[in-house]
Amino acid sequence: MKDANLVMTKITSSTSFSNELMAAAQQSDQKEVERMIQSTGIKKKPKITYNPDGITMNFVDYAGDKECCHIITQLRWV
Repeated sequence: MKDANLVMTKITSSTSFSNELMAAAQQSDQKEVERMIQSTGIKKKPKITYNPDGITMNFVDYAGDKECCHIITQLRWV
């Protein structure tokens, strides 16, 4: 579940990144939100949803062809 850690590290360490991500999500710019999340170096794209209050990312990992674990991050805009 390295991908969730990569995204969270980028969001918490870069004020400009987190502000730009929030702005893109609040403008409902799905492509830009996905591009920014992908730019953190993740290997698998999470399911991303957002609303005026925050963003949710659902990371799923597999053992072979079976789902083995989920990490769901929910961040509230402040």
